[in-house]
Amino acid sequence: MKKVIVIAGPTGSGKTALSLAIAKHYGLEVINGDSVQIYKELNIGSAKIKEDEMQGIKHHLFDIKSITEEFSVSDYQKLVRAKINDFSLPLIVGGTGFYIRAVLYDYEFKGGERELDLSFQNLTNEELYQLLMLKDPKACEKIHPNNRVRVLRALTLAKSEKSRSERNDANKLLYEPLIIYLDIKREKLYQLTDNRVEKMIENGLVSEAENLWRRNYPLIPIGYRELIPFFEGEINLDFAKEEIKKNTRHFIKRQNTFFNNQFELTKITVDPDNFSNAIEQAKAAIDRFLEA
Repeated sequence: MKKVIVIAGPTGSGKTALSLAIAKHYGLEVINGDSVQIYKELNIGSAKIKEDEMQGIKHHLFDIKSITEEFSVSDYQKLVRAKINDFSLPLIVGGTGFYIRAVLYDYEFKGGERELDLSFQNLTNEELYQLLMLKDPKACEKIHPNNRVRVLRALTLAKSEKSRSERNDANKLLYEPLIIYLDIKREKLYQLTDNRVEKMIENGLVSEAENLWRRNYPLIPIGYRELIPFFEGEINLDFAKEEIKKNTRHFIKRQNTFFNNQFELTKITVDPDNFSNAIEQAKAAIDRFLEA
């Protein structure tokens, strides 16, 4: 099977910095593995890398769609698999576990719908469970409403319209992946993401979010939707910032849960004060992977 390198991790863990170091060291190009960074309008709130930060490294599947356009995980799957064929050693970087799993495993989507798209990720556990009740009531009998991973998995199966035998193929790998997962102490990560929210506000997140709100765009992810009550005069900006920080922490927990449950990971311990050590750990893991 073709070897594929994936750099993953929760929001704010340093995926972009590591990907630049790895891409430069091995002469690779970066394939986007983040569902938010696909969209042209979502820049500051998604912490999307800027062109002048790419260090001359080619980045693929960033800014390829407007959030007014239909785009599903199955669309993403097709695009990334085509990119994988273009490179001798593909490098996927991002924190959207559903999208990455759909690429690496033998998922087949037949509905042409926006399976597990941005709006799915931002639904509460209760909202997801209610949606599953509509799609597959029998599945709800066996799943607790707060078991988010199982609810999402059941929604995937319901939307893919596959037979039971076909569904089993979703556990079959199509590639040989090395999934490097950045592991950082929770308290430190929360501090970093809180600081990042403050930085985003300074860099113009409010204006970016207000533009989406005024245009009534259909997809408003975490980091943007918390500002809507502020625009409508219901809360002040400080409260909105705290909501962004809180929801980001919840999202980080969901990311960690999904990746740990769904993938075989090569975890790299990250000390933000000594990030070069994480880079060296990643290089050593990749060297072993390529030699095997």
